[in-house]
Amino acid sequence: MVLNEYWGIPSDESDDSNVEMEVAPEVQPAKLLDVDKAIDFMRFVFKEGLAFLDNGSGRCLADRMFVDLGGFMVDRILEQPQREGPCRMRMLKPSFEYDLAHAFAKEARKGIAKELQGDFFGIFVDMCSPPDTYKYYMVLFARYVNCKGEVVERLLGIVPDSDISDSAPYLKAAVLSMLSEAGLSLQSVRGQGYGLAGYSDKFFNQLTSMVDGKYASAYYGHPHVCPLHSHLVAACYDQSELFELIRTFGVLSNLIQKSPQFTEKLCTLIQEKGVNLDHDLQKPGETNWGSYYEAIEKFALYTTPICDALDSVEEVSRDDVKFMVYKINQGLTYDFFFGLLLMQDVLGVTNELSLALDRKGWDAENFAALLQDARKQLQVMRDKGWTPFLNKVGMFCNDIDMPMVTMGEKFVPRRRSKDAEGTTKTYLDYYHVDFFQKVINKQLKELDRRFTKESSELCLLASCLNPRNSFQSFDKDKLMKFARFYPSEFSDSDTTTLELQLEAFIRDLIDINRCIDLLRLVFKQGMAFLDNGSGAGLLERMLVGMPGYVVDELFENPAVAQRDAPGRMRVMTPTLETDIAHTFAKETRKAISKEIQSDFFGIYVDVCSQRNTGRNYMILFARYVNGKGDVVERLLGIVPEPHVSGPSLKVAVHSMLSEAGLSSSSMRAQGYGLGQYDGEVLTKLKSLFTGENASAHYVHPHVCPLHSLLITASFAQFDVYELFKLVDMLSNLIEDSPQFTEKLRTLVQERGLNLDNDLGKAGETNWGSYYEAIVKFAAYFSPICDALDFVGEVSSRDTKFMIYEICGRLSYDLDFALLLMQDVLGVTNELSLALDRKDWDADNCVALLQESKKQLQVMRDEGWPPFLNKVGMFCNENDVDVVTMGEKFKKKAWRVDEPTAVTNLDYYHVDFFLQVINSQLEELDRRFTKESWELVLLASHLNPRNSFRSFDKEKLVGFARLYASEFSDYDIAALDLELQAFITDARSDARFSRMNMLSDLSVLMVETGKNVAYPLVYLLVKLALILSGTPTTVKATSTALKFIDNTVREDPCNQWISDCLLLYLEPDIVKSITNDVVIASL
Repeated sequence: MVLNEYWGIPSDESDDSNVEMEVAPEVQPAKLLDVDKAIDFMRFVFKEGLAFLDNGSGRCLADRMFVDLGGFMVDRILEQPQREGPCRMRMLKPSFEYDLAHAFAKEARKGIAKELQGDFFGIFVDMCSPPDTYKYYMVLFARYVNCKGEVVERLLGIVPDSDISDSAPYLKAAVLSMLSEAGLSLQSVRGQGYGLAGYSDKFFNQLTSMVDGKYASAYYGHPHVCPLHSHLVAACYDQSELFELIRTFGVLSNLIQKSPQFTEKLCTLIQEKGVNLDHDLQKPGETNWGSYYEAIEKFALYTTPICDALDSVEEVSRDDVKFMVYKINQGLTYDFFFGLLLMQDVLGVTNELSLALDRKGWDAENFAALLQDARKQLQVMRDKGWTPFLNKVGMFCNDIDMPMVTMGEKFVPRRRSKDAEGTTKTYLDYYHVDFFQKVINKQLKELDRRFTKESSELCLLASCLNPRNSFQSFDKDKLMKFARFYPSEFSDSDTTTLELQLEAFIRDLIDINRCIDLLRLVFKQGMAFLDNGSGAGLLERMLVGMPGYVVDELFENPAVAQRDAPGRMRVMTPTLETDIAHTFAKETRKAISKEIQSDFFGIYVDVCSQRNTGRNYMILFARYVNGKGDVVERLLGIVPEPHVSGPSLKVAVHSMLSEAGLSSSSMRAQGYGLGQYDGEVLTKLKSLFTGENASAHYVHPHVCPLHSLLITASFAQFDVYELFKLVDMLSNLIEDSPQFTEKLRTLVQERGLNLDNDLGKAGETNWGSYYEAIVKFAAYFSPICDALDFVGEVSSRDTKFMIYEICGRLSYDLDFALLLMQDVLGVTNELSLALDRKDWDADNCVALLQESKKQLQVMRDEGWPPFLNKVGMFCNENDVDVVTMGEKFKKKAWRVDEPTAVTNLDYYHVDFFLQVINSQLEELDRRFTKESWELVLLASHLNPRNSFRSFDKEKLVGFARLYASEFSDYDIAALDLELQAFITDARSDARFSRMNMLSDLSVLMVETGKNVAYPLVYLLVKLALILSGTPTTVKATSTALKFIDNTVREDPCNQWISDCLLLYLEPDIVKSITNDVVIASL
């Protein structure tokens, strides 16, 4: 029914009240029913096709409806909430379900018209007849392009035999009625196609003139849905011998299906005679059986085995099979084989043409050539092919022992007819003129009718828009000619505009597949931001590097050596490469979400600043445990220039998670850098996520070096900021000036200091930690000053300027900051190193944290006098003027802060010494809250080191209670038992005795299947690993952060660079994304 073709329009785009039913004036209560329930009931009948499809159960329609309706109604309730309002009652009458089905059909047609949106469309009309009946039904399809640019073919309706007559006017009226009912107008028809195999020329021409007689732009074209051989064979049905030939094929096909003995015998005979075995004789005209030509070829090839098999099976078969054998044997005459060989020859001529039409990507020019060649061959066969064909028939009949007809004898028709009385024609006249030439002329006439000069020209002109092989067939002049076929759509001014648009279109086209492949090279090698030292620009590097990249891809994946599909062209827009990069980035996030598999995950968020521009960018990582038990850290994306505040960052995080298909409800851990920002931003962001998801616990992330955060927290004291800026400058000088480096090395050796002149660049691992840089600077202070004085006289101008900048910052304030940061970082150095270890001990870290806080408090309360003496001695040793503490404090002109101190003592003691130490204590309290360390300590009892020495069941149960949404009271009780069973099992298994880290435990549990045996324990392990403070062998986040920091320092962090960084850092995900996925998302 129509509803199976366009299911859902009444329910989705209009409510059930649109399905209007007639109501009788007098309603009997006993005959009333709830029309909504009745409609839902009938929806099930329509959707499942219960009216005409048999599910093989043997049950009648009513039984199947009542048995299966329950499941359908459950699905319906899940899709649509329960209706509100009173029941709408209708009277039950005998035709109720028929009226309801027809009302649905009318609404479905209206839904198709609504989808068409008043645009142009084409129609396809055909008349069909069920097998073994003489009743006909008309089918009407609409073909159009929807708003997405997709070609859509919809069934508009079926008109049964009772409503039409076998004549063109009645058929035309039925088409007009159905279009009118759908709200469609003939004025919008721009294409028409017809099946009508076997109908007369008059019938065909009357119907095609239905539209183009009134609207000249409604052109006829042979529809692709009509196999050409079906029409060519049907055109010959008035030749009774050919009609009998096709009927015999049908009986033989049924015999092969219903008689295993015949099929087996036929198979044996074919093999014995050495014929290629393909005994499943195709039923003509049916796709599941093959084409007409295949059926005829096989029958001609297997004639002898078929005849022998018929003789051997006839005696041992049941009555219905015997009847079929009788019908086949009766039809095997000279006329039959004459028709068989004739149709084999004429269909062989048009076979290539038929196959070309049936191909998905057929070539119009090739088809036109095949059509002309087929016509030419048929004409030659008609005019010169009679004698060789007659010899071929004679040889064939001799091979199968079939009596021949004497061509010179008087023709005697097989059936008596008035036309045959008194005729003087011979068999030669009949078989040559009335059979041979008539059939060939019918083929030629059908080809002329189906492929008119006008329709063929239209196809050839339209084919110039084919994008195959980078628009190889594009021809602007032919396309302009094609447009002139539609004068109502293209006025003179429109054709002028079209000509300009066609020129711009073909000029700006690009093969999107090749473009994506080229950009894959850019992403893989980081060409957007990495310099290979060649000095070449991005375009030149792409052209040079592409051949080698393609070769590597072919070796890795030979399947991509040559794409079968034609080139897919897109207009080259200024933003195409950025659009492709952004699409890849979005698909990468979706692929990461797919890898997470709706499981729990944690996030790490940081906002960094470009050193050269001061612009910010936000980085978001996801941390999760994959299906193999490995801890995975993936970059989800970079957001350029976010607004730095708690709510704004939360919106940015939510937006990226949503784009990836992740929900914050599955978040079970959060970690933050945000070292450059006020503590309020960190506190606010934590509370916002925890407020909506109490299980999203915060823990200080392992990727954030502690000293980086502590020093950044001290930047409120401007002299500390200046100190580390000077350390950066010294590091650059050591790298850029060999003279300075060599002089410094000499001076260090002469003064007996331990030689380690490679002064670490603060915050960079390849240069050392902050603390190492400060210690080296203090140790080499005197040699550094002397080397600066010596090299300043013999250096280049750039080096001299750098030395001038460094010397301008050497002062008492710098020495004070240097020694103070050396002392405070020395207090937390052991804690920082312990946190950075791969196998850190949580208990030890807590002890070091408490000890660090205690030492800083003692330094703050009692350490001022000894520290001041230390600074004085350092300044005297290095000839730096010491500040008199009792004098009035003088603000320096270049300072940006506003000290409130009166004397130097107030400033250096309160605004400098105490402020820096307090900032360290505040940052430690903010980063290591009591709740977060309790969480880490509890999770550490899962550590498998030393045969689970730290295992504590009670504390692990306490850890589980912190995740109330994952562990109910029942789960807690079950976990208690599981933990006891697990620890006994694990300690007795030698494989678990060699592990040192929690991440090793998760992998081994998956490998040994213990994640299935102990699901609650494994869930506990996953939750512990998701915490950003849990140590693992994975360092993906820290590595990526360093790379991003170094890259963004040189290039602006815009959307293009952000996407390219993501794609460079997640190459395995990018490689799994196909070009088709990218193109579909563009």
